[in-house]
Amino acid sequence: MQNKTERTLYKIRYVGDACDYFERDKIYLCVGEIVSGPQKGSIFVINDYGVDYVYSSADFERV
Repeated sequence: MQNKTERTLYKIRYVGDACDYFERDKIYLCVGEIVSGPQKGSIFVINDYGVDYVYSSADFERV
């Protein structure tokens, strides 16, 4: 089964543990969501390197 994505544009706050790509409590931009398929619920986030990549939405909250 293939993932179906939807383009979005909203701000999110990283609430997970600090890592190389994100700082805790820093605001980032979500540019897409996976709405069906094996990765349903994952989001596309522009990280600290300016790259959008798929991440689990569990470590973010919408602001």
